[in-house]
Amino acid sequence: MFAHHAPRLSLILLLALVMFGQDCPSSGPPEGSEFLDYDVTDYAYTFDIASGQSRSVVSFDALTEGNCVSLDYRVPGDGSEPLWNGAPAEWYAYGSEVLEVCGAALVRPGEHITVATDPGG
Repeated sequence: MFAHHAPRLSLILLLALVMFGQDCPSSGPPEGSEFLDYDVTDYAYTFDIASGQSRSVVSFDALTEGNCVSLDYRVPGDGSEPLWNGAPAEWYAYGSEVLEVCGAALVRPGEHITVATDPGG
């Protein structure tokens, strides 16, 4: 397992969440949102050379309660709209070397979470 902000997570997200940027919501996280701590349990990255589309999935176990995560993101520009446990993210923002993502439901410690790119890119 990788702890929050582990170096390998940076490498994963360097390759991941990159294709055809879309507009992100400009306001901050929904009122009452909490950023949680997590351990990365798995990641997968696929890239289709013919179509130029990529897909990444990072899986976590929550260490604290919350509905948002902050991920290292070191790629110029914005990636596609992320998914939170398979559903469109409630809110997301790409910042300077950071991707923040919030889901609609509160996650409790020990629960499993996935954050993925929209396969439609």
